[in-house]
Amino acid sequence: DGMDADADLLLLIAGGIGISPLISIARAAAEASSRPKSVSLMYSSRTEAELAFRNEIESLEGLGVVTSLFCTGEVAAGTAQERISVTHVEDLAKATGADLEKTVVYLCGPPEMIDTLVDGLLALGIRDENILFLRSTFLVHVL
Repeated sequence: DGMDADADLLLLIAGGIGISPLISIARAAAEASSRPKSVSLMYSSRTEAELAFRNEIESLEGLGVVTSLFCTGEVAAGTAQERISVTHVEDLAKATGADLEKTVVYLCGPPEMIDTLVDGLLALGIRDENILFLRSTFLVHVL
């Protein structure tokens, strides 16, 4: 209870396997008795087949979480064929009437996605202490 309850908008942005920890946060926020005014999940993968937790995402919609799905590598029903951008965040804030200074953002995904979005979120006016992120890294074999 009370998780970011005074936020106008709790925004969860996931790329690829970064969805795993954010699904739990979205459910906890949606079910909390004291919750943010709006909860939203933006989730991107390369292909529709790589979009995990589809049933869970649909159940979150039933709890009032606004969800947006993105596929960067193919056209897929119910998704936008583009990368998640700061423009999407700005449009969401306008649609929900959220004060950007009272917006809390959790990001989890590939390092390049995180770096690009964090810079843009700060430029929008989201406070540094309200941006929390975890980079998804992969074991890479170096010759």
